[in-house]
Amino acid sequence: MRQLNYISLIHKELTGVITSDENRLLDVWLKSDSGNLSIYEDTVAIWEASNFYQPDFQPDVDFAFQKFVERKNSEQGNTTQIIRMKPKYFLRGIAAAIVFLISALVIWNNSSDQIISADEERTLVSLDDGTDVWLDKGSSIRIHKNFGSDNRTIDLEGEAYFDVKRNEALPFEINTDNFQVTVLGTAFNVRSDGDHTVAVQRGKVRVFSGNEPVVLTKGQKATLNSNGVLEKSDNISSNEFSWMNEELSFNDTPLDIVASDLSNYYNTEIILSQEADVSCTYNSPQLGRLSLEDALRIISKVAAMEYEFTTEGNVLITTTDCK
Repeated sequence: MRQLNYISLIHKELTGVITSDENRLLDVWLKSDSGNLSIYEDTVAIWEASNFYQPDFQPDVDFAFQKFVERKNSEQGNTTQIIRMKPKYFLRGIAAAIVFLISALVIWNNSSDQIISADEERTLVSLDDGTDVWLDKGSSIRIHKNFGSDNRTIDLEGEAYFDVKRNEALPFEINTDNFQVTVLGTAFNVRSDGDHTVAVQRGKVRVFSGNEPVVLTKGQKATLNSNGVLEKSDNISSNEFSWMNEELSFNDTPLDIVASDLSNYYNTEIILSQEADVSCTYNSPQLGRLSLEDALRIISKVAAMEYEFTTEGNVLITTTDCK
């Protein structure tokens, strides 16, 4: 493998995307020559230093270009000098150039939108303004450039619970594909996939979706119906925020609400057949740390209920008996 490719492996290790095979190759390269270890240490040191860089200027591109033109014009007629580098120093020069590029990318990321995703597990994100965001699995947020100074705007895909730090001068805004939520300081849940909903645990939020805005207070919920209209409701399930704290239980809960809560918690579609009696109510212990199949098995012991997993991975509840 070319030496330059090993420097690329250092970058992969620093960004956490290196594979096990690549990691073994990097280890062999580091142990083969002390000069390789020096290149590695220099790269890591500059990388770590770049994390603390805080840009405090706005570049004047036009001025810089003009200076470049003037300098090139003044250099015309000069004799070009070629300097040959020894291989060891040539490699160090390449490493320095790559580290400079990596550092520039870090600086660029700090001054542009930032995307945070929760791929495999629920994730707590603490924003610079003091707001806490709990991201559900498979969800992501995009934090807008200059967040906390010029704006407090993020874009959401999936589901998240927000505990917003109050700031009357700079409202907190959440954009989804279907609606916009504006708050000063409160705690609420936003779901932008499946059932498009906003549910408020405390405080007050305003939800807008192309029509008249809907204002929600503690214990209220807005749902986007099939016509693109927000419907306000005071009927919030006790499990509305259960995915965040892994506390899922039922207390004389109607079957249709049970199905909805299970669907939201496990990110799986729960389908009720025509034979299922939605008037049945259910009780259960805490289920949040169980698998969906174990939760269904426990619930079915309370009242006769038959269910099956479809080929698409969804759940079909076929029959129930409330007697």
